[in-house]
Amino acid sequence: MALIVNDRVKETTTTTGTGAVTLAGAVTGFETFGNGIGNSNTTYYCISLQDGSEFEVGLGTLSSNSSTLTRTYVISSSNSDAAVNFSAGSKDIFCTLPASKIGLPNPEEYSSSSAPSIITVKVAAKSGNHPYQGQGSSNAYYLNGLESPALRFSGVDSSYKYYYRFDQSHSSNNGHPLRFY
Repeated sequence: MALIVNDRVKETTTTTGTGAVTLAGAVTGFETFGNGIGNSNTTYYCISLQDGSEFEVGLGTLSSNSSTLTRTYVISSSNSDAAVNFSAGSKDIFCTLPASKIGLPNPEEYSSSSAPSIITVKVAAKSGNHPYQGQGSSNAYYLNGLESPALRFSGVDSSYKYYYRFDQSHSSNNGHPLRFY
């Protein structure tokens, strides 16, 4: 099982409730989750009732035959960021990259000593998506809302220094020193 994000993956569904979503086929001009993501893989998704009143963005796991998508972890929604109890009606479900998952600095992002790139650090319980869930501490670092990301710091212009500040002012950081190794 791998995390796969792909362009132009979009299907419809009429699934109601808060459970797994039955995929009903690709929208014209798009490909299915099975073709674009692959059986048993995970991806970021968005489900939206076609009238726009209900939506959910999260991390989902595709079934082994790509017929359903299990809503593994909700990131944001029209239900106060909890799982949406979808009502009847046609819905679009598509692969997306949530904005909260791209908030970390890119190597091309120049920041000076007077205006460093700020990365907000919080500590919270590991989710089922953590690569080391069940090992070591039950907590994880969330950097700009992203759980335990791998960071790569480098600059594309060697004549400039790149500055980053890790903001640990949130109370969840008490007793959790941030270490790089």
